[in-house]
Amino acid sequence: MPQPDFETLRAAAPSRTKPALAREFFGGAVLGALVWLAANALGLPAVFHLSGTGGLGPAALLGALLGITRFRALLWLAGGALVALLAIVAFTTVIVQPAQALIRSDPIPSPPLTLDAVVVLSSGVSTDGLLSPDGADRLLSGIRLAKATGATTIVTTRVRSQAAVDVSSDADQKRLVDLAGPGLLLLAVSDVFSTRDEALRVRDLARQQRWSRVAVVTSPAHSRRACGTFEKAGLRVTCVPADSRDVAFKTLTSPGDRVGAFKLWVYEVAGTIIYRLKGWLP
Repeated sequence: MPQPDFETLRAAAPSRTKPALAREFFGGAVLGALVWLAANALGLPAVFHLSGTGGLGPAALLGALLGITRFRALLWLAGGALVALLAIVAFTTVIVQPAQALIRSDPIPSPPLTLDAVVVLSSGVSTDGLLSPDGADRLLSGIRLAKATGATTIVTTRVRSQAAVDVSSDADQKRLVDLAGPGLLLLAVSDVFSTRDEALRVRDLARQQRWSRVAVVTSPAHSRRACGTFEKAGLRVTCVPADSRDVAFKTLTSPGDRVGAFKLWVYEVAGTIIYRLKGWLP
């Protein structure tokens, strides 16, 4: 059976005018951008350490290229699926139990057991040298724990701004600790880039100081993975989730809190899988 040649196929294909191609191109760009925004609302780019705003342009370009092909239906499918997922997360309780399962809260040791130090994990720092809201919540909770238990040493982990490497979290961390008044010794471990780095740096410091037990204070959703990482590094840990002013983890009754919890849940599940594959968790 003779096969049709290229000219025959091109003649049989529906022709499109330049205005029609332009509409499909720009329509695809808009759809691509909207798909990215929906994915970003669910925290999916963060799983791959992608910027929420930095990916908007590439997503729009990819959408524009798909928009002029027969695969433009994929944009509608992806967008519809993401919007449906967003609605389910926001307006049902499906995420409540999985998100709260990420939280680890250990009993605070009572005498004669003591905490040798309170370790507060960092989160981020702005180009102005100020801690992120998440990081401030952690440090304030760590200060309160130290005051409540009589611990005299707070250990922070130093982070640097991604946009300005000469800006670190040290100054703002010191300012917040100074607000608690005298009696607290502030120590900082060197630049860290992951929870694993934090665990190894604190382990080395604990060996130097001959500490037997430390409290690890971090965000609620991060607490189970973080404390497991510290224990795998060889530390005896009391895990203390910080207060969360961003997401109301105790109740999760509002759509905004549920979506926020879902974003953190996705990130932590991905992080836990990676850490287990690398052998960094018990």
